[in-house]
Amino acid sequence: QFLYFIGCHCCEAYMLTIKQQDAVAQFVCITGAAEEIATACLHKGGWILTTALTMYYEEHEDGSDLSTLTALYEKYKQRGIDEGGDSDVDAIQGKGMVLLCEDFKVDPFSDPLILIIAWLVDAKVSYCLSREEFVMGLKKLRCFTLEDILDGVPVWRTRAASKWKDFYYFCFDWTKPAGQRYLDCESAVDLWKLLITGAHQWDILDDWCTYVNTQHKKLISKDVWRQFAEFRKHKNDFSDYDLEHGAWPVLFDN
Repeated sequence: QFLYFIGCHCCEAYMLTIKQQDAVAQFVCITGAAEEIATACLHKGGWILTTALTMYYEEHEDGSDLSTLTALYEKYKQRGIDEGGDSDVDAIQGKGMVLLCEDFKVDPFSDPLILIIAWLVDAKVSYCLSREEFVMGLKKLRCFTLEDILDGVPVWRTRAASKWKDFYYFCFDWTKPAGQRYLDCESAVDLWKLLITGAHQWDILDDWCTYVNTQHKKLISKDVWRQFAEFRKHKNDFSDYDLEHGAWPVLFDN
């Protein structure tokens, strides 16, 4: 291929800077193309990632699909940067996530859809979606446009419900502050109100949340978060709760 031939010569012609190497790595991660082709496209596109990706997509079968996803990603990423986000971070963040929620027609304070999407694409950083997670994650879900995404929502909700415990465990890791091991009480309570619904509804959830906020007033560990998934299965009057021999965290015994 001509691009491959040019790419090889580009690599030989000069050493790539750190920034250019990062661009090549991102290009390869998004497209799955060989490094030589990535280098060629970026060189021809003036080392502007979005330009190089557009050029690449125009030459490939599913290019228009990925190009649309990339355009959506850039829209959300830029909104985050414009509204005070870190311009050095290649991810959807802050107000970019708010705009994403608006386009996805979801209220993040009453609907766990964004948590479900983050779980499906295996997002790593709290309340952020990287380029790879958004573009390649949605591609794997066979979603290439905003319309595809909206159409896929019912299926995603069903998948999260069928693997609820895995989804529930993920939510702790994705929402806790980066580098921290705990959730504050307020955040944990907000998440419980989002997640303990429908088939997993607990009649005394409001009482539990009030207790955590007014009596416990401590950070919520991963151990407590996970064990709560089982603790809530007890009868509402706790007549089946073994206080003497049960191996529960102190929070539950109090």
